[in-house]
Amino acid sequence: MTQFYLSLQRDKSIPPCPIQRVILRKEFQDGRKEHYEGDEGEEHLVCTTFSDGRVDQGGGAVSRVEHYEGEKDEEDLVCTSHYEGEKDEEHLVREEFQDGRVQHYEGEKGAERRVRMTYSDGRVIHFEGARGAERRVRMTRSDGRVMHFEGARGAEHLVCKEFQDGHKEHYEGKKREERMVREECADGRELKYDGVNPTGRLVRRKFPDGHVENFDGAQGTERRVVHYEGSDGGGDEGSDGGGVAAHPVEEDQGEDEDSEEDEEDGGLLFAESQDLDLLLGE
Repeated sequence: MTQFYLSLQRDKSIPPCPIQRVILRKEFQDGRKEHYEGDEGEEHLVCTTFSDGRVDQGGGAVSRVEHYEGEKDEEDLVCTSHYEGEKDEEHLVREEFQDGRVQHYEGEKGAERRVRMTYSDGRVIHFEGARGAERRVRMTRSDGRVMHFEGARGAEHLVCKEFQDGHKEHYEGKKREERMVREECADGRELKYDGVNPTGRLVRRKFPDGHVENFDGAQGTERRVVHYEGSDGGGDEGSDGGGVAAHPVEEDQGEDEDSEEDEEDGGLLFAESQDLDLLLGE
Protein backbone atom coordinates (compact mmCIF):
# COMPACT_ATOMS: atom_id res chain seq x y z
CA MET A 1 0.00 0.00 0.00
CA THR A 2 1.26 3.45 -0.86
CA GLN A 3 2.02 5.44 2.27
CA PHE A 4 1.16 9.13 2.55
CA TYR A 5 1.47 11.66 5.31
CA LEU A 6 -1.62 12.80 7.14
CA SER A 7 -0.23 16.09 8.32
CA LEU A 8 2.75 18.32 7.83
CA GLN A 9 3.06 20.61 10.80
CA ARG A 10 5.48 22.52 12.92
CA ASP A 11 6.38 20.10 15.68
CA LYS A 12 5.30 21.90 18.86
CA SER A 13 6.35 18.94 20.98
CA ILE A 14 10.04 19.80 20.48
CA PRO A 15 11.45 22.85 22.33
CA PRO A 16 11.87 26.01 20.21
CA CYS A 17 14.99 26.31 18.08
CA PRO A 18 16.83 29.54 17.12
CA ILE A 19 14.99 31.96 14.86
CA GLN A 20 14.59 30.86 11.26
CA ARG A 21 14.92 27.22 12.31
CA VAL A 22 12.04 24.97 11.29
CA ILE A 23 10.94 21.75 13.01
CA LEU A 24 8.43 19.64 11.13
CA ARG A 25 6.84 16.24 11.60
CA LYS A 26 5.18 14.08 8.96
CA GLU A 27 2.71 11.51 10.26
CA PHE A 28 1.76 8.41 8.24
CA GLN A 29 -1.24 6.08 8.43
CA ASP A 30 0.88 3.21 9.72
CA GLY A 31 1.92 5.26 12.75
CA ARG A 32 5.32 6.20 11.36
CA LYS A 33 6.56 9.73 12.03
CA GLU A 34 9.34 11.60 10.24
CA HIS A 35 11.02 14.50 12.02
CA TYR A 36 12.78 17.34 10.19
CA GLU A 37 14.72 20.40 11.22
CA GLY A 38 16.84 23.07 9.57
CA ASP A 39 16.58 26.51 8.02
CA GLU A 40 13.43 27.15 6.03
CA GLY A 41 13.71 25.48 2.65
CA GLU A 42 16.63 23.34 3.86
CA GLU A 43 14.80 21.13 6.34
CA HIS A 44 16.52 17.74 6.60
CA LEU A 45 15.37 14.44 8.09
CA VAL A 46 16.79 13.79 11.56
CA CYS A 47 14.83 10.73 12.67
CA THR A 48 11.92 8.43 11.93
CA THR A 49 9.88 6.69 14.63
CA PHE A 50 8.02 3.41 14.09
CA SER A 51 5.20 2.05 16.24
CA ASP A 52 4.17 -1.53 16.89
CA GLY A 53 1.25 -1.07 14.49
CA ARG A 54 -1.55 -0.64 17.01
CA VAL A 55 -2.69 2.61 15.45
CA ASP A 56 -6.32 1.76 16.21
CA GLN A 57 -5.54 2.23 19.91
CA GLY A 58 -4.54 5.86 19.59
CA GLY A 59 -1.02 5.10 18.49
CA GLY A 60 1.00 2.06 19.50
CA ALA A 61 4.20 1.84 21.48
CA VAL A 62 7.37 2.91 19.73
CA SER A 63 9.40 -0.08 18.58
CA ARG A 64 12.15 1.56 16.54
CA VAL A 65 13.73 4.96 15.88
CA GLU A 66 16.05 5.62 12.94
CA HIS A 67 18.52 8.50 13.26
CA TYR A 68 19.92 10.41 10.30
CA GLU A 69 22.66 12.96 9.62
CA GLY A 70 23.33 15.06 6.55
CA GLU A 71 21.95 17.91 4.48
CA LYS A 72 18.57 17.89 2.79
CA ASP A 73 18.17 15.05 0.27
CA GLU A 74 21.58 13.66 1.37
CA GLU A 75 20.64 12.25 4.76
CA ASP A 76 22.45 9.06 5.82
CA LEU A 77 21.18 6.56 8.37
CA VAL A 78 23.69 6.44 11.22
CA CYS A 79 21.91 4.59 14.01
CA THR A 80 18.75 2.58 14.69
CA SER A 81 17.38 2.43 18.25
CA HIS A 82 15.13 -0.45 19.30
CA TYR A 83 12.60 -0.23 22.13
CA GLU A 84 10.45 -2.63 24.13
CA GLY A 85 7.54 -2.07 26.48
CA GLU A 86 3.98 -0.81 26.46
CA LYS A 87 3.02 2.64 25.21
CA ASP A 88 4.52 5.42 27.35
CA GLU A 89 6.80 2.84 29.02
CA GLU A 90 9.06 2.07 26.07
CA HIS A 91 12.65 1.48 27.14
CA LEU A 92 15.74 1.33 24.97
CA VAL A 93 17.18 -2.15 24.53
CA ARG A 94 19.54 -1.87 21.56
CA GLU A 95 21.26 0.64 19.25
CA GLU A 96 22.67 -0.50 15.91
CA PHE A 97 25.25 1.64 14.10
CA GLN A 98 26.08 1.55 10.42
CA ASP A 99 29.71 0.59 11.12
CA GLY A 100 28.55 -2.68 12.69
CA ARG A 101 28.61 -1.68 16.35
CA VAL A 102 25.66 -2.74 18.48
CA GLN A 103 25.04 -1.33 21.98
CA HIS A 104 22.81 -3.25 24.39
CA TYR A 105 20.93 -1.67 27.29
CA GLU A 106 19.07 -2.77 30.40
CA GLY A 107 16.77 -0.86 32.72
CA GLU A 108 13.40 0.87 32.76
CA LYS A 109 12.51 3.93 30.71
CA GLY A 110 14.70 6.86 31.67
CA ALA A 111 17.18 4.62 33.50
CA GLU A 112 18.54 2.53 30.65
CA ARG A 113 22.20 1.71 31.15
CA ARG A 114 24.65 0.33 28.63
CA VAL A 115 25.77 -3.21 29.51
CA ARG A 116 27.44 -4.50 26.35
CA MET A 117 28.84 -3.38 23.00
CA THR A 118 29.63 -5.75 20.14
CA TYR A 119 31.76 -5.11 17.06
CA SER A 120 31.75 -6.68 13.62
CA ASP A 121 35.27 -8.05 14.18
CA GLY A 122 34.09 -10.16 17.13
CA ARG A 123 35.07 -7.87 20.00
CA VAL A 124 32.65 -7.61 22.90
CA ILE A 125 32.97 -4.94 25.60
CA HIS A 126 31.10 -5.33 28.89
CA PHE A 127 30.08 -2.38 31.08
CA GLU A 128 28.92 -1.94 34.66
CA GLY A 129 27.46 1.05 36.45
CA ALA A 130 24.37 3.27 36.47
CA ARG A 131 23.16 5.25 33.46
CA GLY A 132 25.68 7.90 32.53
CA ALA A 133 28.41 6.28 34.65
CA GLU A 134 28.87 3.00 32.80
CA ARG A 135 32.49 1.88 32.95
CA ARG A 136 34.30 -0.68 30.84
CA VAL A 137 35.18 -3.76 32.90
CA ARG A 138 35.97 -6.46 30.34
CA MET A 139 36.73 -6.93 26.66
CA THR A 140 36.75 -10.26 24.84
CA ARG A 141 38.20 -10.90 21.38
CA SER A 142 37.54 -13.48 18.72
CA ASP A 143 40.97 -15.08 19.33
CA GLY A 144 40.03 -15.86 22.93
CA ARG A 145 41.87 -13.01 24.63
CA VAL A 146 40.13 -11.35 27.57
CA MET A 147 41.13 -7.93 28.90
CA HIS A 148 40.06 -6.78 32.37
CA PHE A 149 39.78 -3.12 33.35
CA GLU A 150 39.35 -1.13 36.55
CA GLY A 151 38.58 2.52 37.20
CA ALA A 152 35.76 5.03 36.77
CA ARG A 153 34.20 5.83 33.40
CA GLY A 154 36.71 7.53 31.15
CA ALA A 155 39.63 6.42 33.32
CA GLU A 156 39.42 2.65 32.91
CA HIS A 157 42.90 1.11 32.91
CA LEU A 158 44.03 -2.35 31.88
CA VAL A 159 44.86 -4.64 34.80
CA CYS A 160 45.00 -8.10 33.25
CA LYS A 161 45.09 -9.96 29.93
CA GLU A 162 44.09 -13.60 29.73
CA PHE A 163 45.00 -15.75 26.73
CA GLN A 164 43.26 -18.86 25.49
CA ASP A 165 46.19 -21.11 26.46
CA GLY A 166 45.99 -20.01 30.11
CA HIS A 167 48.75 -17.40 29.91
CA LYS A 168 48.11 -14.18 31.91
CA GLU A 169 49.68 -10.73 31.90
CA HIS A 170 49.21 -8.32 34.82
CA TYR A 171 49.45 -4.55 34.46
CA GLU A 172 49.71 -1.48 36.69
CA GLY A 173 49.37 2.22 35.94
CA LYS A 174 46.68 4.65 34.88
CA LYS A 175 44.96 4.69 31.51
CA ARG A 176 47.34 4.81 28.51
CA GLU A 177 50.29 4.40 30.89
CA GLU A 178 49.78 0.75 31.79
CA ARG A 179 52.94 -1.30 32.19
CA MET A 180 53.31 -5.04 32.53
CA VAL A 181 54.59 -6.10 35.96
CA ARG A 182 53.96 -9.84 36.01
CA GLU A 183 53.32 -12.80 33.74
CA GLU A 184 51.83 -16.17 34.60
CA CYS A 185 52.88 -18.56 31.85
CA ALA A 186 50.83 -21.54 30.76
CA ASP A 187 53.70 -23.88 31.75
CA GLY A 188 53.59 -22.63 35.37
CA ARG A 189 56.47 -20.17 35.23
CA GLU A 190 55.99 -16.71 36.75
CA LEU A 191 57.92 -13.73 35.38
CA LYS A 192 58.25 -10.44 37.23
CA TYR A 193 59.16 -7.12 35.57
CA ASP A 194 60.32 -3.78 36.97
CA GLY A 195 57.31 -2.00 35.44
CA VAL A 196 59.27 1.04 34.30
CA ASN A 197 57.88 0.99 30.76
CA PRO A 198 55.06 -0.87 28.93
CA THR A 199 57.01 -4.10 28.46
CA GLY A 200 59.34 -3.77 31.43
CA ARG A 201 62.69 -5.32 32.28
CA LEU A 202 62.75 -8.92 33.52
CA VAL A 203 63.91 -9.03 37.15
CA ARG A 204 62.73 -12.39 38.43
CA ARG A 205 61.64 -15.79 37.15
CA LYS A 206 60.05 -18.49 39.28
CA PHE A 207 59.44 -22.08 38.18
CA PRO A 208 56.64 -24.42 39.33
CA ASP A 209 59.07 -26.46 41.45
CA GLY A 210 60.07 -23.35 43.45
CA HIS A 211 63.31 -22.69 41.56
CA VAL A 212 63.92 -18.91 41.34
CA GLU A 213 66.22 -16.90 39.10
CA ASN A 214 66.97 -13.17 39.47
CA PHE A 215 68.07 -10.98 36.59
CA ASP A 216 69.94 -7.72 36.07
CA GLY A 217 70.80 -5.61 33.07
CA ALA A 218 69.06 -3.43 30.51
CA GLN A 219 65.80 -4.51 28.90
CA GLY A 220 66.42 -7.10 26.19
CA THR A 221 69.89 -7.94 27.54
CA GLU A 222 68.98 -9.14 31.04
CA ARG A 223 71.42 -11.62 32.58
CA ARG A 224 70.92 -14.03 35.43
CA VAL A 225 72.77 -12.93 38.55
CA VAL A 226 71.50 -15.24 41.28
CA HIS A 227 70.74 -18.94 40.98
CA TYR A 228 69.04 -20.39 44.02
CA GLU A 229 69.35 -24.06 44.74
CA GLY A 230 66.73 -26.28 43.22
CA SER A 231 66.14 -28.54 40.25
CA ASP A 232 67.41 -27.33 36.92
CA GLY A 233 64.71 -25.05 35.56
CA GLY A 234 66.69 -22.96 33.12
CA GLY A 235 70.07 -24.45 32.26
CA ASP A 236 73.48 -22.93 33.00
CA GLU A 237 73.84 -19.32 34.04
CA GLY A 238 73.31 -16.89 31.15
CA SER A 239 72.20 -19.54 28.71
CA ASP A 240 68.69 -18.16 28.27
CA GLY A 241 69.56 -14.48 28.23
CA GLY A 242 66.60 -12.14 28.40
CA GLY A 243 63.87 -14.56 29.35
CA VAL A 244 61.54 -13.63 26.48
CA ALA A 245 57.88 -13.56 27.47
CA ALA A 246 55.66 -16.32 26.15
CA HIS A 247 53.30 -13.66 24.80
CA PRO A 248 55.14 -10.39 23.95
CA VAL A 249 53.05 -7.29 24.59
CA GLU A 250 51.34 -6.17 21.40
CA GLU A 251 52.61 -2.92 19.96
CA ASP A 252 49.03 -1.70 19.64
CA GLN A 253 48.16 -2.25 23.30
CA GLY A 254 47.82 1.45 24.00
CA GLU A 255 45.87 2.05 20.81
CA ASP A 256 43.72 -1.03 20.40
CA GLU A 257 42.07 -0.95 23.78
CA ASP A 258 41.34 2.80 23.54
CA SER A 259 40.79 3.38 19.82
CA GLU A 260 37.02 3.30 20.29
CA GLU A 261 37.05 5.48 23.40
CA ASP A 262 34.77 8.17 21.99
CA GLU A 263 32.39 5.56 20.61
CA GLU A 264 32.37 3.51 23.78
CA ASP A 265 31.73 6.54 25.97
CA GLY A 266 28.92 7.64 23.68
CA GLY A 267 26.21 5.55 25.32
CA LEU A 268 22.69 6.77 24.56
CA LEU A 269 24.25 9.06 21.97
CA PHE A 270 21.00 9.39 20.04
CA ALA A 271 18.49 8.31 22.66
CA GLU A 272 19.58 11.13 24.99
CA SER A 273 19.69 13.80 22.30
CA GLN A 274 16.20 12.90 21.04
CA ASP A 275 13.82 12.53 24.00
CA LEU A 276 11.33 9.82 23.08
CA ASP A 277 8.29 11.62 24.52
CA LEU A 278 9.15 14.73 22.54
CA LEU A 279 9.55 12.76 19.35
CA LEU A 280 6.15 11.19 19.87
CA GLY A 281 4.54 14.56 20.36
CA GLU A 282 3.08 13.53 23.69
